[in-house]
Amino acid sequence: MYRTTPGDGIRLSVIYLLHSRRTPCVMSFSIILFIKIIF
Repeated sequence: MYRTTPGDGIRLSVIYLLHSRRTPCVMSFSIILFIKIIF
């Protein structure tokens, strides 16, 4: 199975942000996810 590291999570959330920039709901969710990864 593929294991995700904190670096991978940040990279995935950034890619996710770039691809779904149109929906503010998804953007705020990605920011919350990003904060959860950092702290």
